[in-house]
Amino acid sequence: MVAASSGNHGLGVAYALSAAGGTGIVCVPEHASPVKVAAIRRYGVDVRVMGHEPAETERLARLVVADADMSYISPYNDLDVIAGQGTVGEEIVAQLGGRAVGAVVVAVGGGGLISGIGATIKSALPGVRVIGASPANDAAMAASVRAGQVVQAGALPTISDGTAGGVEEGSITLPLCTELVDTWVLVTEPEICSALRFMIDTEHQLIEGAAAVAIAAGLKAGRHCGGQAIVIVSCGANISSTALAQAIAAAPAS
Repeated sequence: MVAASSGNHGLGVAYALSAAGGTGIVCVPEHASPVKVAAIRRYGVDVRVMGHEPAETERLARLVVADADMSYISPYNDLDVIAGQGTVGEEIVAQLGGRAVGAVVVAVGGGGLISGIGATIKSALPGVRVIGASPANDAAMAASVRAGQVVQAGALPTISDGTAGGVEEGSITLPLCTELVDTWVLVTEPEICSALRFMIDTEHQLIEGAAAVAIAAGLKAGRHCGGQAIVIVSCGANISSTALAQAIAAAPAS
């Protein structure tokens, strides 16, 4: 079994392989978070560093699959993965318990998480808006939806490594995101850092850059929700102490 990941998908695959007693390979880009890579290795899988950025890593991982005659698990371009991520939407609906909510905000990289959650939410709560959140520095899916086809948008560095990288050509998530996402909110690096610090200072919760993207977008969107409650999906807390310190230092003074 082979997976390509900037970190969190690889962690999930590595955990599943460890629990099932299987073996596999997780391919990560050159600039993957050392904390995430170390966590993947602790599960005993073979970690291979290949590709300068996540989209290239995905292409190279598929070559590994062909050479080794193994199965490939995409981080987003896979209906089973999307269906699994849709269980987050089921949990949201269950935890709401019938309470009214105006929108659900989800961070977007390749679009698997928001496709799964969006499909579940739209089915159970059709009046709820689904908001896609991405870093302004790296928003390939938002650009692809706008263009009506997969485009390779020029990317700049972002603290949101979990959403970084392009979208695989022909990905099933493009039509899903086009159909399911009502609004796109792009957030700047200072806004992401501010959201990360906000969560630590007010909620005393550690989050990573991708989760902070959703928080930052939710804070923006909340100003235009007419007082309606919104749900923000916090999608990870795998951040190194170094990256955390840099993000807090970079956050604008409130």
